[in-house]
Amino acid sequence: MATFQKTNINSSTSNENCIDRGLQKSNSESILERPSGGQPSNRPPVKVDSSFFKTCKIVASGVDSLSLSLIPGWRNTSTLEYLAGLKEKAQIENDIVEGVLKPDNDCEPWKFNIRSHGVRAYSYLLDGKDYFIKIFNSVKPAQRPGITIEIRSETLWANGPVHAVEYILDVLEGVGANILAIKPSRIDLCADIRMDASLWTPLIKNYAVTRAKLKNSWEYGSEFTGLSIGRGHISARLYDKVREIKQKSKKFWMFDIWGIKEDELSEDEKIIRVEFQLRREVIKQLIDCDIFNTLEYLDKIWGYCSQEWLKFQDSPGEHHTKRHNLFWWDTIQNGFQGIQSPYPFCKKKSF
Repeated sequence: MATFQKTNINSSTSNENCIDRGLQKSNSESILERPSGGQPSNRPPVKVDSSFFKTCKIVASGVDSLSLSLIPGWRNTSTLEYLAGLKEKAQIENDIVEGVLKPDNDCEPWKFNIRSHGVRAYSYLLDGKDYFIKIFNSVKPAQRPGITIEIRSETLWANGPVHAVEYILDVLEGVGANILAIKPSRIDLCADIRMDASLWTPLIKNYAVTRAKLKNSWEYGSEFTGLSIGRGHISARLYDKVREIKQKSKKFWMFDIWGIKEDELSEDEKIIRVEFQLRREVIKQLIDCDIFNTLEYLDKIWGYCSQEWLKFQDSPGEHHTKRHNLFWWDTIQNGFQGIQSPYPFCKKKSF
């Protein structure tokens, strides 16, 4: 997410009216058409112009970042010796050096750049377009992770998380690694919602119901751009994804995933990313199993994040039994699709 300045929240009548219109949808939807998983309500419906809500829908959801910790042993020293030679060359040239891991199985080779230095206990830093890998220089397994892998966002969207994990594990096993344990150390789950721009206001901070104590809102210039909630083992970010793409990440391939063109969004619409970041400690509490089983239960993890840990509800200050979801948060809760399928358009642009 781009670096933004923190803003002080000042309520305005017009913004409050926008929020209130969203609340009316929440009230009426509980009677008329609440998505699956919601609780029925006895409140009378409120007359609302349905055209006001026509753009509120999920356009993409899935895993945007995934980091793994591996405990390996090595069948021989050849791969570690190869990496040592590349690193020495990088140190002599004072620059990164290209390398390639060539598995002895049917897996395609993986190209990378090796850095001239290590970090902490990891001697070898391998940086590719699709993965960033740190390797500990030891043939024997240790208690600490001997390999860590960060899977790039493009790779996850292009191939899906299961295939992205399977491929790099096949590469490592094909060059001599015996992988004894695989644990997720970080998962970022996200849903991108296309919504009316008038609902995107700094006042949404006041409607957050969360177990976290820390809440910050952000702006770029005078424009509200995002909200961050919590830190540490679990946190959430809500931000203007189109602005972030244009100003920082340049991930214009996301428009293909959303199925829209850059000029298709009107000034009255936003695509807001709702993203939860979970680290090893909370992942282990929720799903104490290996990476592939964890990937099968992403919908349950999303359910915990969006139903138990964070919600956006009406009537701030009221008892929790009198509060109800804002209508767009119902969409967020029920819109996560679980395992991503490969996106061929993204793949063409990424590789």
